[in-house]
Amino acid sequence: MKRIKPFSRKLLIIYFYIILIIIGFNILKYSLFDDDDANVFFYGSEDEVDIYSPEHQKYHHNIYNLDNDFQDQNNILAGEDDLPLEQVPDGVPSDLVYLKFLGSFDRPTDDNIARRCRGIDDKRWYYLIKKPMYPNQTVDMEIYNDSGIQFQYPDREYNQSIPRMIIALEPPHLRHCSFNQTCYKIFNFKVSYEAQSDIRTGFDTHKTSAFKTYNFIPARDMVEIKNQFKKDYQIMKTTNLSALQPHQIPSLPLANWFCSNCQDVRSNRLEYVQELMKYIVIDSYGHCLNNMPTQEILKRLSNDPFAKKKEVITKYKFTIVFENSICKDYVSEKVLDALTAGSVPIFMGHPSTIKYLPYNSYIYVGDFNSTQELANHLIYLDQNDDEYNKILLNWRTNETAIEQWKGVNNYPYKPGFIIREFECAMLRHYQLLKSGVTPFKNLKYKPINEVCLPSNYFKIKLNKI
Repeated sequence: MKRIKPFSRKLLIIYFYIILIIIGFNILKYSLFDDDDANVFFYGSEDEVDIYSPEHQKYHHNIYNLDNDFQDQNNILAGEDDLPLEQVPDGVPSDLVYLKFLGSFDRPTDDNIARRCRGIDDKRWYYLIKKPMYPNQTVDMEIYNDSGIQFQYPDREYNQSIPRMIIALEPPHLRHCSFNQTCYKIFNFKVSYEAQSDIRTGFDTHKTSAFKTYNFIPARDMVEIKNQFKKDYQIMKTTNLSALQPHQIPSLPLANWFCSNCQDVRSNRLEYVQELMKYIVIDSYGHCLNNMPTQEILKRLSNDPFAKKKEVITKYKFTIVFENSICKDYVSEKVLDALTAGSVPIFMGHPSTIKYLPYNSYIYVGDFNSTQELANHLIYLDQNDDEYNKILLNWRTNETAIEQWKGVNNYPYKPGFIIREFECAMLRHYQLLKSGVTPFKNLKYKPINEVCLPSNYFKIKLNKI
């Protein structure tokens, strides 16, 4: 047998190690994304160029919805509506699905109103009822609301033939059951804003949609309104200084902030804004750090409270949108208010949530090492109109960015937070379970520290060496 020369042996060894390194790198690369984080993509990274490539989509689902395969049946379908119990047609008992609502709900459910729904077979109507309609009728599914308002703990020992659904629409720190393992594991379905929920809800729905209104204000008007705000400010500063608020005298307000929940939060947003105010002028309209005569200003505007707010927001280049919790998938309606009003949101939220915003439409707090660094960037954008307008305007005409935005938010299939918008989806999930299409399961528990970041996650000041 011919022996391998020492030099050739070294080449083979080197080649072998190179192969191992390549294999190891690829394993590590994709093992960093577990199933729950497969939808996470951090905009602004080096991978931007591959944002819409098939390989990128495979791991980050960047233009796909994040719900399960039943996502297009979770909203209101044609013909679904409420009707009085006496108008429910006489039929076989299987047409009636009895949902028992337990605990406290912000919007009380009316026991005398039924909900007409399409089933998974789409061949006939089914009717959701909230009390028995015939003798000995049993409960088909129990519904619990996981909020801080008198949560009713379910029995630990229960009949597993009756599935349970939990509604978890509050931020994690305001829930009772979701982060109590003993409680949470006995539920089978979940309604929440969280991406992996059975029924995923959101502030933006098909009825009042930012996807329809984001371009209602023409681009030219967005720019002109801000220019006029600047002109008015300069006139007041030179001819009528008393018309300005004391904090506005040094310079033009760059940003606005609407915030009235100052205490019951799990983020350092109050401290962050307070520090940011040292570097730029911010008009604060809420109870927190208030420096504006809010009621006096709002009286002069539209009667619609949401329209009032947007009228105020539009004139500012930036709107501060700092969430009360730094948790996965938690994004409030405030960022949509800013986008539709034509103001660039300064966003504070969990890093995974930026995927829910249009690409390059926002300023993300997590991209800066301190409030001063963020302030310097805002001042730079204020002084460079071309750079600012790229963020304010470009995404609005970028079809790829808009489609990605719709896809990741599951538009138009996502219901809102009102129970009647997802009641029929509850029925369809119940039918899927009972028909054997989906297996019986219990919800997978995660501790809160795997869902939320600490309140001081975002840096206010640079650490001193």
